[in-house]
Amino acid sequence: MEYLARYFDIDKAIILIFLVFTLIIGIIAGRKTKDTNDYAIADKAYGSPILLLTLSVSLIGGGSTIGEAAQFYSDGLVYLIASIGTPVSILLTALYVTPKFDRRFNGRISVADMIEYFYGYTPSRFAGIIGYFVCLGILSMQCMVMGYLTFIFLEISYSASVCLSVGLLIAYSTFGGIRAITVTNVFQFAMLIVMVPLIASVSVTEAGGLNSIFSSFKTNSHMQILNHPKFFDYLALFLFWSLPFSAFFPPQIQRYLMAKDHKQATRITFLYFF
Repeated sequence: MEYLARYFDIDKAIILIFLVFTLIIGIIAGRKTKDTNDYAIADKAYGSPILLLTLSVSLIGGGSTIGEAAQFYSDGLVYLIASIGTPVSILLTALYVTPKFDRRFNGRISVADMIEYFYGYTPSRFAGIIGYFVCLGILSMQCMVMGYLTFIFLEISYSASVCLSVGLLIAYSTFGGIRAITVTNVFQFAMLIVMVPLIASVSVTEAGGLNSIFSSFKTNSHMQILNHPKFFDYLALFLFWSLPFSAFFPPQIQRYLMAKDHKQATRITFLYFF
């Protein structure tokens, strides 16, 4: 009984239930997938609310939560300068990029297909290879993080943690395609919108409140912005992040190709911006 109590307390149970539910929901959602178009872009079947949620979850990851918090902890309020670049980029995307997703791309399911429309077969294959390695890099980092977090919370070996979390991801995405991913994104968004504010509230309370947090900064530079030693570093990062480069990542392009037309793609981007 002590052995069972060690591995199946309430915290571990919540994580395991979340993982199992994600797998079940993904497999059920994708079981009616018919063909390649349905597998890749769900035949443009989803409305704006669902597309907004799957776009949000595809862009909000560990870097937007744990990474942002770590950066503020490390350097202080000056990181606000850089972080503002992200919504600027999203706004520019809504204004100048998504209106271009018109009927020219009907039937296209990837970045490579879009490149083929403009430049032909050979450049499209090159774009496909580049997109593959970009996604492989992103996925590898996510797998490392998922494995590490699972290792911490479930107290199992790191290799087993990676196999568990990545195996689950591969299972439902392989069998269900974008339908499975979209439905699990909605489920994950529901968890995200509840759990992140809840964790933040508990963390602030445990730290003694906001006054205690601000009064315990390691150095006075944490409260500085214009006079911070890294101000120009973060200003440069702001200028870089303000460019709509993120709009050209394969997962985001795929969400836009799932939209019925450019108006819907623009609408969900504006909503994501707000």
